[in-house]
Amino acid sequence: MKNFALVLILLLIPLKAVQAEEVMANFRGIEILDACEASISGSDVIKGKICSGYVIGMADGPNTLAKLGHKMIRWCKPINVTEEQLVKIVQEYLIERPEDLHHPAAKLVAQAFVEAFPCTAK
Repeated sequence: MKNFALVLILLLIPLKAVQAEEVMANFRGIEILDACEASISGSDVIKGKICSGYVIGMADGPNTLAKLGHKMIRWCKPINVTEEQLVKIVQEYLIERPEDLHHPAAKLVAQAFVEAFPCTAK
């Protein structure tokens, strides 16, 4: 019986990963705005953590890619910017563009960071 349970669990893990990937691929601006508003207001801890995790992941993405040798960095986030500041930047960007909330969250968050943290030539 233990072996059956273990096999069942191992079979379900990839299914959950695929479902999570599908959810994130379909994550729209309206959902990230809702999650970020929950983060700032403290009204829903789980939604707030979804926002924070998503925003931090997007904010750090270019740095991670640069360390792996990729050259396309589209924004230059200051080292001392806080999680709360990142969330507020995204929230304000989305509030100012209600007509774009049907677009993918990744695109909108990236645009918010390009606008907030432009890279300057050295």
